[in-house]
Amino acid sequence: MSAGLPYLQKLRKSDLTELAETSNLKDYAPMRKSELEVALDHHLRANQTKYHGDPSLSDYYKRLGPASPTKRVVSTVKSEAPEKKAVRKKSRTTEETGSTSDRESSLTNQITSMVKTPRRNSLSIPSSVPLPPSPAAVTDAIDRQTTRIRKRVAGLYSESGIHETSESFRHLLSSPLAINIIALILEAYGLRQKILQSGIIGFVPAVPYFTDGKTPVYLPNLFLLLDKPFWAPFSLWVTTSLLLPLLCAYFINIPLKASLKHQYGTRRATSIQTAPSNQFDPLVYNIAKALIAYIVYAQHSTILGLFTTDTIETVTNNVLGGYQGMITGAIIAGIMALYEAILKRQ
Repeated sequence: MSAGLPYLQKLRKSDLTELAETSNLKDYAPMRKSELEVALDHHLRANQTKYHGDPSLSDYYKRLGPASPTKRVVSTVKSEAPEKKAVRKKSRTTEETGSTSDRESSLTNQITSMVKTPRRNSLSIPSSVPLPPSPAAVTDAIDRQTTRIRKRVAGLYSESGIHETSESFRHLLSSPLAINIIALILEAYGLRQKILQSGIIGFVPAVPYFTDGKTPVYLPNLFLLLDKPFWAPFSLWVTTSLLLPLLCAYFINIPLKASLKHQYGTRRATSIQTAPSNQFDPLVYNIAKALIAYIVYAQHSTILGLFTTDTIETVTNNVLGGYQGMITGAIIAGIMALYEAILKRQ
């Protein structure tokens, strides 16, 4: 290694490129910095006589020592031994300088790579980190998620059939017949507690956090169906709440008369008449039920001696609301029937 190589190693690559252009070094563009240093050192030493006078290369050639052989001959030789010692010392110094330069070059390259590598990493890391979304993007994402959940809930609701079931149940309850059935169920429930009492058939074990002890299970005593105390009150209630009012509603049917009169009055009437949709007049049924309940339970009428006073008292005292509740239910159902008839006329 020449004495000028350490000087080239201390230069930047841009400075080395300028020296290569000045000295007409060929094919230096693809070279790395270390390769360019060595190639430029060989090229300048080989063409020392040609570029020695170039001012831009003067610093390099100063480190190579005297340029011409004549100047080296001018120096006097005092003794052969000291010269050899000087040569050895100079060569040793040159070798030490070269090795030191090599170590400095390798350390410089390592430090440069260590400094540059984190910089590349620091530049590449932020590119992989996602930026926080804008408020508009967050709002759009929330809206999309809300719309998706709403559609899912609506789909589950439509598939469950709850809407159709509720509509059919609503249509079923919007009639005088439904009111009469509800009134009869309430009356029968109150009467059953007296004539068909329930007994304990077992116990359900205690459920933690819900019940403190065993829960008894009740079931009606069906053996009471064989006794007279059941059939006498039950027969009286069925007669006064169902049979006699239905009999009156069947024969006293005002809608039937109006329907037949309308059919016979038309020019297209035929000998075969279709049966009307209402075989029983709901308004007449409720009027008859209210009158019969008042006569039997309020006036204690035994219906031609078929029932005793004790039986009448049993029904009156155990039906929900007594005979007043039966009359009230009949009045409400009668008003509903009248309201329905008015709506059909419009």
